[in-house]
Parts: sequence; C-alpha cells; structure tokens
Amino acid sequence: MISLLKKLIIYKSDTPTGANEALQFCANWLEKQGIDVNLHQNNGFDILTAEIGQGADCLIWNGHVDVVPAAIEQYTPFVDGDLLYGRGAAEMKAGVAAMMFSFVELSNQLTSCLDAFNFIW
Repeated sequence: MISLLKKLIIYKSDTPTGANEALQFCANWLEKQGIDVNLHQNNGFDILTAEIGQGADCLIWNGHVDVVPAAIEQYTPFVDGDLLYGRGAAEMKAGVAAMMFSFVELSNQLTSCLDAFNFIW
C-alpha cells in the first residue's frame, strides 16, 4: 500500500486536470487488479465508482484525490524513518490508497462476506 500511496502522491492534483489524472491512475490501478470501475463527470471533475458484492446491506467508501496548491517538491514522496511525507500523505491520498488496497483485498479474499454486503467505492 505504501508503494501505491507514493505513486498517488506524485500527481500534482491541485487543479481539475491534475485531480482527473490522479483519478485516472486510480481507475487504471483498480482495473489491473480485476476491479470494474465506472467514471463519471461532475463540474469538470472525474468521479470513480466501483462495486463488489451483493446484498441488502451496503458499505460505501468515499474519498478524494484533489489537494490544495503546494510547492512542487511536496509532490515528491520521501520516507524519513517510519514516516512517509508528500502532498496528501497524511490526509486523503493516504485514505484513498488504503481504500483501493482494501477494496481489492476484499474482492479477492472475502467472497463469503461479499454475498452479504455490497461494497461501493
């Protein structure tokens, strides 16, 4: 997951274009993991949805990859000791990477749970 987060941090996602590029990265990564994704548009921003499982109960995960503007060097992730630094590393890019990774793990390993729950990301 840390490798995935590092790749996501690199995207200068402080504009609609940059955020859409970061979201396309997410879509491509999920598709390579065997997850079907759908892309939608809202006011110039791409939105990604993906769904696994089935059932009456539903768990929805929500996140964003856009960030506020920052110095260009903040889009270069680096590790210092046990800490990862970079734009979004302590906020939603980390959350999105965790959701993506977990979504794939659930899809691959918890098929019995997926019959009871509908997971949407």
